Amino acid sequence: MSTAVKTTTCYMCACRCGIRVHVESGGGRSAIRYIEGNPEHPLNKGVICAKGSREFFHGRPREVVRAVRWTFLAAAFPLPGFLIVFSGNSAAGLSAAFVLQLAGLLAERWYFFAEARHPQNLYYQAIA
Repeated sequence: MSTAVKTTTCYMCACRCGIRVHVESGGGRSAIRYIEGNPEHPLNKGVICAKGSREFFHGRPREVVRAVRWTFLAAAFPLPGFLIVFSGNSAAGLSAAFVLQLAGLLAERWYFFAEARHPQNLYYQAIA
């Protein structure tokens, strides 16, 4: 595994702050390890905002992302359905189904950004 640092600009807002993208390559694959501000950039001088540092990069291993996928697939759809069918339309069963589905949908939103098919992730992988 080799690690490279690519210098580019963030495009999460109009400021276009300078960033350094740390990319790990090996086995025919590359992955972004982390992003930091570029201290040599005249605008942000190494400081990076929360939007630029965490909005599109999660830094979690593939196993965690895969586990979140299966969690949201189960929690957002079949498990709430089972709760509704087998609870006999009780208030507790419906409430539990609602909470479970909400948790599954929140996990799905996180997964959407984490799976690296979001436009800014594709951009940073292309420059890597």
